[in-house]
Amino acid sequence: MSLEELWHLRNEPRSYSERVELLLGHLDAEAAKGMVTDLVIFEDEPEDPLDPSLCRFLIKYREREGRPVICTGIAPNRERALLKALAEAVERTCFYDRGLSWRTLDCSANRWSDAGPVLESTNGLAFHTEVQPCLLASLCELVERHHLALHWYTAQPALGRLNCQRLPLLGQAEEVLRSRGADFHALLLDRLGPLTTVGLLARTKREDVGFHLLFSTACGLELEPTLRRAWGELVCQYRSHPLRRALERGGPPDTVTSIEEHDLFYQRPDRLAVFDMLLDCEPCSDLPAQEVGVEVLPSFLREWSIEVAVAQLPESLAGTWLMHCASPRLVNLGFGKRESLNRTRLEAILGRSLPGTCPPHPLP
Repeated sequence: MSLEELWHLRNEPRSYSERVELLLGHLDAEAAKGMVTDLVIFEDEPEDPLDPSLCRFLIKYREREGRPVICTGIAPNRERALLKALAEAVERTCFYDRGLSWRTLDCSANRWSDAGPVLESTNGLAFHTEVQPCLLASLCELVERHHLALHWYTAQPALGRLNCQRLPLLGQAEEVLRSRGADFHALLLDRLGPLTTVGLLARTKREDVGFHLLFSTACGLELEPTLRRAWGELVCQYRSHPLRRALERGGPPDTVTSIEEHDLFYQRPDRLAVFDMLLDCEPCSDLPAQEVGVEVLPSFLREWSIEVAVAQLPESLAGTWLMHCASPRLVNLGFGKRESLNRTRLEAILGRSLPGTCPPHPLP
């Protein structure tokens, strides 16, 4: 199967209830096998939602080794929010299934090969019931994390600051966050081919608003949908009460040893100035024009030597897709104890050496 043939594969359309039933069935099967325990699914209904137009579902469980896992889905309606949470839970349980086999497509050579478990990194991982959204989500996550690593570890500013008053979503976000004493910035972080990565940043030194830092990124083909996803991530972070969680643990950690601690590390006023480096850029004179569609992606995959690993999912998930994009030309973002940086790759991109140390990245 060529890249174009994979790209144009179509599934039989499923109703909302069919998709929910399919994904719930997989999680129930994982629970029956003992792969997950203490599975709970519930809707988040906070007193202060920050944005009441967004619904949020959470799925909590423990992996077989006992590690607690929380998967979230946030969207403008309950149905999409639940599907997102279910998809994240299925994505995670499948990705860590050592018995799952993968096939990898080298897009530049249009050649398939068998692969073992793809466990090096979760950068570029996505699950979906359709091919094109799955591949786009996988690629966007890979590029988004590449851009954050590139700017964070080299102290490069964003490409520009977006004018919040030009987009209703950003204007409303700025208003609600400033009412809580926070400064708010929307950043055009970087571009790679047809893909744009944005960042949203809110900071405050106040102790009574539940956070000192909120930070999110997103990547996509079109600016406004990409900003909406970044805003959803920011709202999720706000609703997870980062400052309260940090205080319950005795205060923000001094080092980062887990995924959660990337968020908690910056819940201190004296650690907020590090973000000034991203803000050292000019306002965007105009919004970036983006009229490209998904049809440009196959050529982009070839140009950037993307390898697409496709999981051979069990029959119970027939007609769904789990994909993992990787590229030797892009930089992965590590988390927790695995926050190791491929310095050689990053220095090759920059054409210069990196400084000895850098504060932990802020992406929760």
